[in-house]
Amino acid sequence: MTTQTMEDNPIIFEEQGHPSIKLFEDKISIKAIDYSGFRDFKFDKIKSIELYRPYENSIIGFLFSLQPGMRNFREKDDYVLRVKLKDGEHWDYNTTYRYSNAFKKLIEDIQERLKTKDNNV
Repeated sequence: MTTQTMEDNPIIFEEQGHPSIKLFEDKISIKAIDYSGFRDFKFDKIKSIELYRPYENSIIGFLFSLQPGMRNFREKDDYVLRVKLKDGEHWDYNTTYRYSNAFKKLIEDIQERLKTKDNNV
């Protein structure tokens, strides 16, 4: 009898408009929408992973939020998935503004794994 691990059968997320993600026991592999290869990130090298809109954290985003007419326009800004590494490097992956609940749940699962790994160190 053989035991299958996540290394043998990773969780795979592939959906149009999103980066493809393979979730393994000790790493994630991400393929950008406009690129053909996967990039691996080991959990012990990742500082954080976040999903955000680029203009939300800027002065331009703040100024647009003050304009009622601009709020509707801002709702269609695409999200970015950012992987920050402990060495200061980061990788950005574009995704659609209509991200799915499955995508959000996968990102939350990865964030939880990162917290668990940090607490075990």
